[in-house]
Amino acid sequence: WAWLIWIFLIDRGASACALSPVLQAPGVVHTARALALSYSDKKRSKKVYSALSSLAASRTRSRVTSCSFAAKSRALFAMRGEAPGESRRALRAGDELQPLLSFPSESSEHDFRQRRHTVDRNELGSFESLDYDTELGAKPLFTTKKEGRRVEREKWLVCFLIGLSMGIVAFCVNFATKEIGDVKFRTINHLIREGSPIWVPYVVYVLINTVLVAIASLFVTIGEPVAAGSGIPEIKCYLNGVNVPRLMRLKTLACKVLGVVFAVSGGLAIGMEGPMVHTGAILAAGISQGGSKSLSLDTSLFSSFRNDHDKRDFVTTGTGAGLSAAFGAPTGGVLFGLEEASSFWNQDLTWRTFFACLVSSFTLNFLLSGYYGDWGALSYPGLATFGSLSWQPYTVDELPMFLLLGVMGGLLGACFNFINESISLYRKARLLRKPWVRFAEAVAIGMFTAVCSFGFPLLFSCKTNPPKLEDRLMVLRRFTCPEGEYNPLATIIFNQPENAIRDLFHQSEYFGFDTLVIFAPLIFILAVVTYGIAVPSGHYIPFLLVGAAFGRLAGELLRKSFPSLRTVHLGNFAFIGAAATLGGITRMTISITVILMECTGEVTYGLPIMMVILTARWVANHFTPGIYDIHVHLKNLPFLEEDHEGVNRQLLVRDVMSSPPVTLHDVESVERLEGILRDTQHNAFPVVNGSGGFLGTILRSKLCVLLKERCFSEDGTHDLVPSEVFRRPYPRMPVIAEIKLDDKDRTLRMDLRPYINPAPYTVTEDMSLRRAFVLFRSMGLRHLCVVPERPQVTGILARKDLLYEHRAHAGARSSGNADP
Repeated sequence: WAWLIWIFLIDRGASACALSPVLQAPGVVHTARALALSYSDKKRSKKVYSALSSLAASRTRSRVTSCSFAAKSRALFAMRGEAPGESRRALRAGDELQPLLSFPSESSEHDFRQRRHTVDRNELGSFESLDYDTELGAKPLFTTKKEGRRVEREKWLVCFLIGLSMGIVAFCVNFATKEIGDVKFRTINHLIREGSPIWVPYVVYVLINTVLVAIASLFVTIGEPVAAGSGIPEIKCYLNGVNVPRLMRLKTLACKVLGVVFAVSGGLAIGMEGPMVHTGAILAAGISQGGSKSLSLDTSLFSSFRNDHDKRDFVTTGTGAGLSAAFGAPTGGVLFGLEEASSFWNQDLTWRTFFACLVSSFTLNFLLSGYYGDWGALSYPGLATFGSLSWQPYTVDELPMFLLLGVMGGLLGACFNFINESISLYRKARLLRKPWVRFAEAVAIGMFTAVCSFGFPLLFSCKTNPPKLEDRLMVLRRFTCPEGEYNPLATIIFNQPENAIRDLFHQSEYFGFDTLVIFAPLIFILAVVTYGIAVPSGHYIPFLLVGAAFGRLAGELLRKSFPSLRTVHLGNFAFIGAAATLGGITRMTISITVILMECTGEVTYGLPIMMVILTARWVANHFTPGIYDIHVHLKNLPFLEEDHEGVNRQLLVRDVMSSPPVTLHDVESVERLEGILRDTQHNAFPVVNGSGGFLGTILRSKLCVLLKERCFSEDGTHDLVPSEVFRRPYPRMPVIAEIKLDDKDRTLRMDLRPYINPAPYTVTEDMSLRRAFVLFRSMGLRHLCVVPERPQVTGILARKDLLYEHRAHAGARSSGNADP
């Protein structure tokens, strides 16, 4: 608020330098200057920008800081199209280049709002990238067709195991959660029925929930911090090429699964569906590698997949299988991986992911049928199913009202994201530094949720039980009511969140206006403060519950305002409201549509669902980014967006490249190799010959393996190391600190030529940065070599040269068997 007032005063003509004592934080100054870019009026923007740039240049804390702020000010203003040449010069002078590269052009104001967080380069340095380039230029992936077919069969086997294990884990989570919940409510009901004062069950309920939440938080604060939340933002970044530390560890899996059981049982406004995505990713990462480094287990199975590229594809499959188990939606799981999770996709991955999703859903379905006493019935496809809506059809007259619900969902989503972002920024500044503070916050929110959950139903009067329930799965909660009556608010709060959503979708008269007007804002507040605390948690179900409550409340208001709408079914409003709110918060479209269609078995609702989700997305995009994008930026994860429009058109590769590069010779001394590996953190190094000619690149991991295997001699020659030796230690490759070398070893030499990638991706230094960005992002690269402006041309490759027939003819011609 302070810097918003500051901008307002400057805009009204006040002197920026006179106002400088108001705020001294560099981040505030930078944010204020950046905010000036969002003004659509160029003259107004220039006036505010000039004042802010003067303030930045007048800072006296240090010469470096002052120059840096002035340079960034000039660069930011120049990037709006005023002075491209000065933009490049100013960018070189700034000390924080990367955040500026993501600033939008003048025509993309919304993209600016999506990237308004200042990136902390110190935190960016803690994240490594993944090598999705398989080095196909170095050697063929499979030496024979037989080996290729074997690898293909193994991929299908791995996908089957991923789906099977995901279904079993999802069943165990569901079983444990329901059993703990049943014990808790039996205890509370016993205390109420035996005539104890109401404060006794109240205190016991609060204590039980607080203890359960405390246990869940311990799995994060003491066990594994990366297990907090749903894990979807981190999975998105992993599939984008970011190696998030400890994201795929066995310990993380254990903390995730056990933590979500206690967190859901503790009554928090969360669900168990979101963590299933992270769980599926970890299972896929472990199964595809045929062992576990944490358990020192190596079965030597699936050794062909011990690389980042194949592991990434299996993790994508695991995310889809996890979502399929959560909602019983195999097609939705595939579309979730395609739309939201993965940055790279191919046709083969579609089929394998769909197969794993089907296996996951079937396995869970079969196990749940046995749990409910009807083995083989196969009527429980996922953890959350909402029942058919066929008996409550909609009419064309309701479509305009559904569009209004889409607007409401977009506004709710934007409001949710804005409030949660503000809370998360406060957490990041004050709470993330000490684990015990995060633990205390989780416990406090757990206690607050329990107090509200038990306290608000006490304010409601009881209603008489209906003679026959519309849904046989519905459970009416008596709470403190006498026999034959129920408490409507307690029925929603004390049921499983999935069942509460189902009730709101289907039950016509059990939840009145007075119930919804309390429950809707209550669940909104609880969900917004709970998202981001130190417990494993999912938030699809709370988002749906918030939307269902507000949608049904909107239907009640329409009924009261227009008596002619009494025939409109409130469950339809709840269903459409849930879809709109989920779309407004997450900004997903087609995957939400298909998931909700599969959860209800209703294809006829596809049109209104897509209409309201697109409306909600369009409305919400005018205010905030999606919730996952917000948390990716808050965690300073170096995520590369697919949209390259934010990259300045005027910048060239030479303006941002690291120069000069650290190069290696084709035959290099061990002493220099060791020094370079200890003094730098680069993942790959260009290899040059004696005249400086570029030969290719070699990975840091390969160099460490070669040094560990002592592949050096006086003249550099040695026996070739088989590829299996490089795959065996994956993913925890040896580091230079673990390698012991003596003085004699340092006098020897190593021939690097057999191990280099002779055909890495390269760009010229005068190429547009935007084109280089597209190449880097689309190919999943970790590094990109820059070559001189005028390399020698040796040929041209066209579309026909890539066709199979032409390649076969070229191969025969190179063998001397073709006709002249």
